[in-house]
Amino acid sequence: KICLKYVPELAEARNGEDRNLADTLKYAEMLEGTVRQTGVHACGVIIGAEDLTNFAPVCTILDKDSSEDVLVTQYDGHVIESVGLIKMDFLGLKNLTIIKNTLQHIKKRTGEEIDIDKIPLDDELTYNLFCDGNTVGTFQFESAGMQKYLRELKPHVFEDLIAMNALYRPGPMDSIPRYIRGKQHPETVKYLSPLLAPILDVTYGCMVYQEQVMQVAQRIAGYSLGGADMLRRAMGKKKAEVMAAEKTKFVEGAVKNGFEAAHADDIFEIMVPFAGYGFNKSHAAAYAKVAVETAWLKLHHPVPFMAAMMNSVMDNMPKVAGYIQYCRQNGIPMLPPSVNHSGWKFSVDRDPQGTPGIRFGLGGIKGVGQGAVKQIEKERSHGAFADMVDFIERTSSDQLNKRMVECLSRGEALPFDPMNATIYYVGPSPARPGQVIGSAGPTTSGRMDAYAPTMMSVGARGMIGKGAAAFGDHGQIFFKLFQRAEIDRAAAGIAAHERNAEKSGYFDLFFHPFKFCGNLFCSGFAE
Repeated sequence: KICLKYVPELAEARNGEDRNLADTLKYAEMLEGTVRQTGVHACGVIIGAEDLTNFAPVCTILDKDSSEDVLVTQYDGHVIESVGLIKMDFLGLKNLTIIKNTLQHIKKRTGEEIDIDKIPLDDELTYNLFCDGNTVGTFQFESAGMQKYLRELKPHVFEDLIAMNALYRPGPMDSIPRYIRGKQHPETVKYLSPLLAPILDVTYGCMVYQEQVMQVAQRIAGYSLGGADMLRRAMGKKKAEVMAAEKTKFVEGAVKNGFEAAHADDIFEIMVPFAGYGFNKSHAAAYAKVAVETAWLKLHHPVPFMAAMMNSVMDNMPKVAGYIQYCRQNGIPMLPPSVNHSGWKFSVDRDPQGTPGIRFGLGGIKGVGQGAVKQIEKERSHGAFADMVDFIERTSSDQLNKRMVECLSRGEALPFDPMNATIYYVGPSPARPGQVIGSAGPTTSGRMDAYAPTMMSVGARGMIGKGAAAFGDHGQIFFKLFQRAEIDRAAAGIAAHERNAEKSGYFDLFFHPFKFCGNLFCSGFAE
């Protein structure tokens, strides 16, 4: 509507003869200012003293996670409190789950029960991790920028971690260099008023926490605690008319306490950005405590902690890869996935030398379903899989199909002798259909030989897998890997070169599930 007022061409089009353009602008006027779409706060909970319908209209929306209808208010969060309701945000932290899972790993492997609430918050070795910027996996302190500031700050007390947690966010971040300078050189700390020293000395003259804003309002302008909290909220919402009224109130109160109006105005202007972006200290302290707990577990129990970290990001392979790289750089063995050892998640295991390491979870292999892993674990409880044939026979189910077996192979989770296969000849001649004509195994020359009335040898360069091997009128050769007819008996795939398809033929082998890529040389076929 404003554009129509100030742009003559638009107003002319609105009333012109082009009905499509005129109608479009007319409907745009009608839609302007209406709600475009609705949304639900991820963690907001509305609380009322009575039935919520006495305060606000409500409706139901399908929750994507639970697939259930949830009750939501039709007033948004900015106005809901004005009708007499309370809005609370309940946040869930995956790091608490990481801590719990780490403690479970420790108890399962060592029997030790750790009370995470009783670990020391002043452990020198733990703070050395922060000083070195070695905070991969540490709650709230993992980013590259935070690591840089930690190396400059050299935090050795819990208060420093609280402050860094509150400062490292838009707005207060500009004060980080000043905070570090104040810690390293206390003589550089200055205050606008001596009355501010008892409030800001813990943060080296920087206004970091919302509580400090409230204390300044109390000390300088004589605000009550309730009034100071209202001031903090007004600054956070940045409503111009409310801010103007609060500024007048602050300056008048400061003048009554002996401050000059200009001086009070300066203090107020310094408070505004910090109140808008600052953390409340209790929140920052709780986050810093979780950070110390994760750092302590990482230092004193690195293997179970990193296993729990990887489990927390299993759906994010780039992050998993980053944590694997970190483990390798820090001497934590990464053990390959194995149908004889792995579960769905990453777990703590030992390498052949007995060193504790992290066993890759089968759930980290793309294309492998949780139902298939449960089937594998169920069968494995009766004993380890001896070979490929044993594995296929024992895991026959709808949960584990050919595609998943291929994925397990590509993920190197099938730790079996690659050349342990029995060869079948299926065709009209020279052998009987279904007759076993030889067992294939690696020879001293690095090749594997299959002896039969028709002489042949297979280059042993890899593993054996699925497909169909056609030899024209001479039948087919199958490798006994799958015992189930419903999965094609998983015969080896061979593509013949036409120019050599007769005597002394040359064929390429592509054994997909088990990564075999070799050559088959055939000679002496009976006519």
